[in-house]
Amino acid sequence: MFKSILIAALIFTINVNAQVSVSVDSLFFPQMFTGSIDSFSVYVRNLSNQQSEVKINNIKTVFGTSDTLISISPNDSSIVWIKYHPNQNVIDKDLIFITSDDSLIGSIIKLSGSGKFGDSYDASTFNKYDSELKTALTALVNNHTSLGYNLARDKMFMEFDNQKVNGQGATQNTLECVYTGRLAVGYTSRTVAQSAPYNFNTEHTWPQSNFGEAEPMKSDLYHLFPTDITANSMRANYPFGKAISNVTWQVGGSKLGNNSSGQLIFEPRDVHKGDVSRSMFYFITRYPVNYGGFFTQTQENVFREWNKFDTVGVVESNRNNAIALLQLKRNPYIDHPEFVDRIYSFATSNTRPTFAELKVLPLKVEFDSTDISEFTTQQVYIANSGTAQLNIDSITISDSRFSLSLNSNSIESYSSKKAVLKFQPDSLMTYNALLKVYTNGGVKEIVLTGIGNDNTVNVEDENIIPIVFSLEQNYPNPFNPSTKIKWQSPISSWQTLKVFDMLGNEVATLVDEYKAAGDYEINFNASNLSSGIYFYQLRSGNYLETKKMTLLK
Repeated sequence: MFKSILIAALIFTINVNAQVSVSVDSLFFPQMFTGSIDSFSVYVRNLSNQQSEVKINNIKTVFGTSDTLISISPNDSSIVWIKYHPNQNVIDKDLIFITSDDSLIGSIIKLSGSGKFGDSYDASTFNKYDSELKTALTALVNNHTSLGYNLARDKMFMEFDNQKVNGQGATQNTLECVYTGRLAVGYTSRTVAQSAPYNFNTEHTWPQSNFGEAEPMKSDLYHLFPTDITANSMRANYPFGKAISNVTWQVGGSKLGNNSSGQLIFEPRDVHKGDVSRSMFYFITRYPVNYGGFFTQTQENVFREWNKFDTVGVVESNRNNAIALLQLKRNPYIDHPEFVDRIYSFATSNTRPTFAELKVLPLKVEFDSTDISEFTTQQVYIANSGTAQLNIDSITISDSRFSLSLNSNSIESYSSKKAVLKFQPDSLMTYNALLKVYTNGGVKEIVLTGIGNDNTVNVEDENIIPIVFSLEQNYPNPFNPSTKIKWQSPISSWQTLKVFDMLGNEVATLVDEYKAAGDYEINFNASNLSSGIYFYQLRSGNYLETKKMTLLK
């Protein structure tokens, strides 16, 4: 069979779409410890005969790029490093946007990876948020060993808050009031420290009158602190906050006064603000009944600020370790203060709102001369940079000579889909059109232009070598137990096709050999694997693409 096409125009048009191509469509980082860094290199190629200025941006701070602006010489390429440094034991997703000021360049790379703490929290808290995370943390801190009020205070005064014993370097028994900084030096027992001239007392960060002075709340050391009797009396049962007016008492940085709403509140000195916030987050997690309704949204907003302002130090961490040896439970917000960011509300059961956000690239598509009654195609990205599924309601194009083909009307969060944009002129003229995408995440436009031409040549279409790399979605999907995977490679190269689980572990190698340019298909049988989400990854030369598939048994 023969087809009449304009060869030069077809090849040029495919390159012109963005003038720039990238070597991968997606990157999947294996699971790694929080605080560590991994990176992949990506080739960005300039397919045009002109210098190209390319902007590279992403959304989330756990991912980053070595460059945000690069200049690429004609028909040359540049390497960009994509970095991942997880800070939580969650699955992270992001999108890399490659654009230009003239809007003709537009490519997207999908990123995914996951972090782990490497401690006892991983198993029960991995990738959990909001109420689900609160429930998991409550289970971890529940049923602690209660020492009783006298023994708890003895341990606090004589051991883990005693600066002679806890590693703070004092040569005599020394207590420090958490609110004023006043020291009690040389006392010999708790009862002595509670008497003149020392006059120290025990602060219940969550006022004990709210729970009727009942155990185990009364002796729970994670909210008990040594304090000056006067400071303890001034704090009384007042909520915490920022004292900005009518300050009636102020010592050592702590204040009693009114907040911005005119409410009488107590503000601890700066060095104790974080300790207060993490004690209160612990208490509402350990005792979610919210005794006395004391934990309010107003306080929570302040506690979130203080948790970041006064970070966990050595003294607070050591105190957590010492209490854990006695109560056999830890304060998770001292071990991982970042848990606070993953809980949308402590005061309520509300969960964080989700939203879809539409992005399309490129914003302009220019088709070069195309033979009348024939067609050329280009690729556009439709992406969702939001946290909820994007649903495409409709796509309109103002001129019927342009059409768009998309294999799905929904896009999951931080994902993108490639759509094929087709131009088929019927006259010798320049066409201008507007493509609009309507979704639950907004409306976006792409400006289209194309030129009709009558310059044709006959070419046999048998054994056509693919023009671009492509890894297709497996079919069927979901599947059980087997599915087909198709791909195309425009170059002869060593090709690998591998399957990974959710944690980045390789579970199967389907292809690992040198192959000529062409179209390929392979059957993947997963009889020996358990149900779940898997990723299959194609590498051909510098091309790398990963897609997700679901095995349901």
